[in-house]
Amino acid sequence: MKMANLTRRNLLAAIGATGAATLFYKASVGMTSGAGQSVLHATYGGGFASKLCVSTTVSELRAETSPEEGVAYYVTDPGKEGFFVYDPSDLSSPDNTGTVLVSTSGARFKRIVEQSFVNVKWFGAAGDGVTDDTAAINAAVGDGNVTVYIPEGTYMIRADATSVGQLNAGIQAKDNTTIVISPSAILKALPSTTPRYTIINIFGKTNVTIEGGGKILGERNEHTGTTGQWGYGIAIGGSDRVLVRDLYIADCWGDASVVGYYMTQSNAARNITFQNVYCDNNRRQGISVTCAENVRIESSTFVNTHGHDPQFGIDLEPDPGSYVRYVTVTNCLFENNTGGSFTMNGTLGTVEYVEFIGNTLNGPASRINGLLTQNVALKGNIMSDSINRAVWISKSTYYSIEGNLIRDCNGIGIWLENASSISITNNHLYNIATNTIRLSGASNYCLVANNVIEESGSAASSTSVMLVDSASFNTIQGNTVQNRFKHAGVAKGGTTASIVLDDNASATSGEYNTMTVYLVGGTGAGQKRKISSYDGTTKTAVCTPAWTVAPDASSEFEIRYGPMDGIRVHSPQSKYNVIHNNQLLFGTTLYDSNGIADLGTGTSVLGNVSLE
Repeated sequence: MKMANLTRRNLLAAIGATGAATLFYKASVGMTSGAGQSVLHATYGGGFASKLCVSTTVSELRAETSPEEGVAYYVTDPGKEGFFVYDPSDLSSPDNTGTVLVSTSGARFKRIVEQSFVNVKWFGAAGDGVTDDTAAINAAVGDGNVTVYIPEGTYMIRADATSVGQLNAGIQAKDNTTIVISPSAILKALPSTTPRYTIINIFGKTNVTIEGGGKILGERNEHTGTTGQWGYGIAIGGSDRVLVRDLYIADCWGDASVVGYYMTQSNAARNITFQNVYCDNNRRQGISVTCAENVRIESSTFVNTHGHDPQFGIDLEPDPGSYVRYVTVTNCLFENNTGGSFTMNGTLGTVEYVEFIGNTLNGPASRINGLLTQNVALKGNIMSDSINRAVWISKSTYYSIEGNLIRDCNGIGIWLENASSISITNNHLYNIATNTIRLSGASNYCLVANNVIEESGSAASSTSVMLVDSASFNTIQGNTVQNRFKHAGVAKGGTTASIVLDDNASATSGEYNTMTVYLVGGTGAGQKRKISSYDGTTKTAVCTPAWTVAPDASSEFEIRYGPMDGIRVHSPQSKYNVIHNNQLLFGTTLYDSNGIADLGTGTSVLGNVSLE
């Protein structure tokens, strides 16, 4: 060994207050009896100062046969740098490479550490993208109560598992542990043939944080097996107070993360939080919650989920006989997930008390599903480019669907199927291809109120708000229903059978055929007629049937197309529904309809406004 060229001031700055206290205490042990000088005398009076710090290596310390108390041994091995002191009272601690080194003579050298902080490099982690670093990182975690720092590098992890909750799969978090994956660090699963793996497991633990801005990468692109769907970035089971934040988790054979039970279903995960987590290109799900309560997912991103059903951004789906409850998902982005954005499935267990608030959902499958669920709020979300349906709620009860913007769906906007006590209020639905809101099966005691529906419907036989089957005892009130806009202007004239449009009207003959022209101002206002033919040269539309009052050069018009009915109760099996105070000025393309088609039993129709 050689003496380090450190002044007392530089040494104290390097090891910190804790290290200094440790060092000076060790230097004074055994001297209170008068057997030797005090540390102060040694430091300021002469001889001891030259031995205050010794520069060494790990191998040299392990070969040390005459250790000295009160000396700071500074290890210079790259990645393992730091101060150690000899602890003569410890005769049993094992050598863990990082914080305890044991010499051939049995001496224990303890690393001076501030606030239980360790670096995985101290324990031999290579971070070279080749070496299996699983054991080294687990050694750094030790028995927990520690902050584990993972610096720049790519750390290969042996994550293979054969069963749920397998503690020796991947990196095992412990109680009161924080794992900091630095922004330039990657934890990467080694290629596997197994159907199940876990890069980080948090099973039966309390007070765990995984953070730091780094990446956790699965091995779906290198996976050599063909079966299974359970390869996870982070698996949380039966743990309490877990925080996962500021991470990128991608390329997993299954889910970026799963949250469930450990050992028994009575041991559910509790108080789990995800913040600013980016889940990308995972095969089955972004996050699955299978047995948990008090879960919060916020400010996170779920994109490009594909490969194995269900293929959603987030899936709340309890294991048989278990539950998922008190879940909040807020301020998240969902995009390009093959199955959809957010699904809740209570087929095998209970799903209840869920809030999905202020999220953005982009296509091509931005849908929300709720099956056999209860007490759910879907509020303030923006959804676009859905396929087949945007929101589907089946066999569920007690929902509030409020203040959402739902647009550009090639199917149904909001579909209730055998659902009851659902409130659909103050939503804006735009460019929905078929039924904007559909109540089917035994969907009863629902409220559809104060929604704005515009630019929706496609076929002449479609309906904006549809009640079918035995949907009964529902209230449809205060909604504004408008079909699709094509052109507007002031007429140049007309006859009882035609209207001459303005100069800006289409020059293409037949452009407005089968559409409806509405007179909204001037002479003849309040009438609407079907356009049977259109001449683009003369800008003349022939209308059927004849106008009651012929339009003239003062007549203001709009040409629209879309659904045949604004609101339709489709059969006598639908009983005692209320349709009150809806604005249906452009709710129908039928010239002789007020926009409401009532074929139900005992329907109350009152106070609706339309062009007739």
